[in-house]
Amino acid sequence: MYLLLFYPNRSLCVLVQVEVALRDLILSDYAKKINVNTSVLAQSEIREIILGAEITPPSQQRQQIAETEKQNLVLAVTTRTTNVHGDDSTTSPYKQSAFASKTDWRVRAISATNLYLRVNHIYVNLDDIKETWCTYIVPKIILKKFICIANLRTQISGYLYGVVYEDDVI
Repeated sequence: MYLLLFYPNRSLCVLVQVEVALRDLILSDYAKKINVNTSVLAQSEIREIILGAEITPPSQQRQQIAETEKQNLVLAVTTRTTNVHGDDSTTSPYKQSAFASKTDWRVRAISATNLYLRVNHIYVNLDDIKETWCTYIVPKIILKKFICIANLRTQISGYLYGVVYEDDVI
């Protein structure tokens, strides 16, 4: 029987260091690709980058915001109305058009707030385990982390590594 052990003798401190190193690698790759410094990225942008969402570079976002503001200046329409008391009121569409991100990560984050409760309801059906298959043992802390960072639309993946013991080879 093949037995693949995932992180057999790693401490929590080592796992945190690996996670931080992977985050830094992903962010530096993104920053190099779009030619921006990682220190100017907002936490929402960092989350979208790590989860693999397609986001536009900050320069393109600024350009879209500028175009929206320019359109508002060109097409500015003011409306003057008078109520029954003779009071004049003037309305304009100033700041009624808002720039919106194409990714709806806030909605997905709110809908995924109860995913951590699913960790307590995970079980392994012994009928599904076969001796001819390779068995993966994943610690609950890693499984919990995957579930907590997931949401209902984004697929989360990870890299498994380990050893196959020679005496377990069929």
